[in-house]
Amino acid sequence: MPSANKMLLKRFGSRLRALRQERGLSQAQLGKKVRIGSRTILSYEQGKMAPSIDVIARLARFFGTTTDDLIFDDSSRTESMRDRELIDCLLQADQLPRRERTVIKDLVELLLSKHQIHESSLAS
Repeated sequence: MPSANKMLLKRFGSRLRALRQERGLSQAQLGKKVRIGSRTILSYEQGKMAPSIDVIARLARFFGTTTDDLIFDDSSRTESMRDRELIDCLLQADQLPRRERTVIKDLVELLLSKHQIHESSLAS
């Protein structure tokens, strides 16, 4: 296995362990919640085994995060966000069909533009 893959597996394992421990779950408890054996969870956390895409998706949904965050630990992007409810809404919206995601993006962009116009009118 190339070293880049090993690094990703280790990073994924560390991130999985951290998320599990933050919620006070044992490997067996997490396994039960996402329908994975506790030994498999252990193998993931040790970076000895690569999860399937389905498993990554189930874990991301369970932890309320993105697959990118699980694999690449992009938590710094969302940690700086203050509104946890907004983050949760956006994570859920990301699972919607493409057309509905586009509507949400358009609405957000419209609101941001409106806010920028309002802010610039206050500044002048």
